[in-house]
Formats: sequence, structure tokens, C-alpha cells
Amino acid sequence: SKKTTIRAAVSSIACCEVKNHNLSMWINGEEKTFRAQLSDIEDVLTTYGFFRCHAAYLVNAEYIREIKQTSLILKDGREIPISKGKRKDFLSAISLYVGSKL
Repeated sequence: SKKTTIRAAVSSIACCEVKNHNLSMWINGEEKTFRAQLSDIEDVLTTYGFFRCHAAYLVNAEYIREIKQTSLILKDGREIPISKGKRKDFLSAISLYVGSKL
């Protein structure tokens, strides 16, 4: 942001969310908010195992505990929606990611 610079390992970011033209990142359990768009960081983070499950969310696959019909649960218990339009691509991408880890 204009006032603060945060240095964090990509692996410490659980998810990113856009709300009211602000980008919130959950880093080590703390929400950090700044002015940006999800598309500004999406290309970089997808190379580190982040996936788009909703127009407003980008999640780190390593933090996903459970995937339900219309949402996913992160390891910290936070529930994130999965949009109908992104569901198929999201599930395919997660399957490929998990398969590559085996």
C-alpha cells in the first residue's frame, strides 16, 4: 500500500479476496488490505498453486481442507464460495494440482 510494505512468503498467503475495490490477503491468519485488483496478482500467484474459485476469490490449494458443492473450507475454518461459472474449471485445476503432488 502507499503507507506500508509487507514482505511475506507466498506460502503464507491462504487466500485473496476483492471487496469494494480493495484487495484483502490473508497472510499468516491476518487480513491485510490494500488498493489493487485480483487480476494484478493472479498471474503470479497461479504459478504457486493459487486457483480462482469465484470472481472475487483466489485461494491457495495448500490451505484447502474440504471442497463442498458450492463452497470450500480452508484449514482455518473460513468458508469461501465456489461460483457456478468457475466450478468446473476450478475442480479440474485442483485435480491436476493434487495429481501432480502424488
